[in-house]
Amino acid sequence: MKIMIDSVPIEKELLMLTMCNGEREGDGCFIAPSDQVNDGIFDYAMIFNVSRLKILRLLLQALTGTHTQCKDARLGYFRHL
Repeated sequence: MKIMIDSVPIEKELLMLTMCNGEREGDGCFIAPSDQVNDGIFDYAMIFNVSRLKILRLLLQALTGTHTQCKDARLGYFRHL
């Protein structure tokens, strides 16, 4: 995937890219645990192309928001696409 975030090009092989305007997604997964709805900033979560076992681990960690420290995930924020 090739994307630009705040004029910075990123080219990575990704399994998932989620843009967030709030800390939760779906049925309570904390995809962007530090995001605020009214701060004018969008958060994102990238999950790199990983094994099925690591996918399961990341999904379980996302339920509690502890995936933020995982080396197979990258979280960040942007103001403009």
